[in-house]
Amino acid sequence: MIVGYARVSTKDQNLDRQIDALRNNGIDDRNIFKEKHTGTIRKRPAFEEMMAFIQQGDILVVESISRIGRSVRDLLNIMNELNERKVQLKILSENIDTTTITGQFMYGVFALIYDYDHKIKLENICEGFAAGKARGKKYGAPFKLKPYEMEQLKSRLKSNVAPKVLAKELNMTVQSIYNYRRRFSENQNPS
Repeated sequence: MIVGYARVSTKDQNLDRQIDALRNNGIDDRNIFKEKHTGTIRKRPAFEEMMAFIQQGDILVVESISRIGRSVRDLLNIMNELNERKVQLKILSENIDTTTITGQFMYGVFALIYDYDHKIKLENICEGFAAGKARGKKYGAPFKLKPYEMEQLKSRLKSNVAPKVLAKELNMTVQSIYNYRRRFSENQNPS
């Protein structure tokens, strides 16, 4: 059986273009699963229903690779699940058809490209943070203690008062105490 899946990310978007593409590929309306739900979250009702519906030997057709998922990991997990269940995948806009060896190869190439792109973005983000830190930029929420409270905390930390006790005394989380302690040990002013 040939099964279609169409998804848009917001309620304002329209599914018509995707549904037309699926119909033009011979998919009966009864076998088209549709939803308006973000692709960044795997738990999507129509997607889950479709995954439960498809069986060994079926072909899943989507208009674009981005309709299945938005992250490389998610796409590869879904593809692996489909392969394990012996369900083929046909992606119309990228011309990927895993019923053919060329389609299987193309999917592998796309997966590598998406993975490469993701790693490059992460690398750029890390380099940007490092450059900002080198220029003295501070990331994260600002510390909220007043200067006299900071001095009090610093002296209490030097006298080895347990962070849990300090957190209760100062009405803070234990993690905040650890964050201040780390900043103090780095000889930086946490303000």
